[in-house]
Amino acid sequence: MKKQYYYSFAFLKTKNNYTKITSIYIGYNQKSVSSPQIESAKKEAGIGPDAVMISCCYLGKMTGEEMQSGKEY
Repeated sequence: MKKQYYYSFAFLKTKNNYTKITSIYIGYNQKSVSSPQIESAKKEAGIGPDAVMISCCYLGKMTGEEMQSGKEY
């Protein structure tokens, strides 16, 4: 299985005095994070394009199996 660069994104959205915070863990083939990847992460998280990113953390380069199990292969 191919290794990817994994990130944790957190997004915030406020509407009608209601605040929603959502996070997602996602892997990409390239190390840098650009606007299209941020928009893709918002879509995958189901938060909508008008949400604000409040955090982006690099988790490391690993396979999907390593990401899920926590074990290095």
